[in-house]
Amino acid sequence: MAIKRCKTSFSAIVNGAPRVINEGELVEDGDPILTGREAHFETVETFMSERPGAVRQPVEQATAEPGEKRTRRRAAKSAPKQTEPTESTQAPKEAE
Repeated sequence: MAIKRCKTSFSAIVNGAPRVINEGELVEDGDPILTGREAHFETVETFMSERPGAVRQPVEQATAEPGEKRTRRRAAKSAPKQTEPTESTQAPKEAE
């Protein structure tokens, strides 16, 4: 089934029940909300192709494919941060 994207928000009565569809909401092609309201919707493919400057970023694969070996590297340990001594951490000065 194709998926449609709502271009403008609207409300309607569908099968006796009120229904609100917000801009950007996705509905399946066979949804009764589409009947008579086709002008409010566009295909997702149309939306993606008409967006100026739209760049499709590859999705990072979180798991290895069957037979693929993944390696894990440990983060390099950093040396403890050296701080300058402050008055509260210095030894008390002797009175002269």
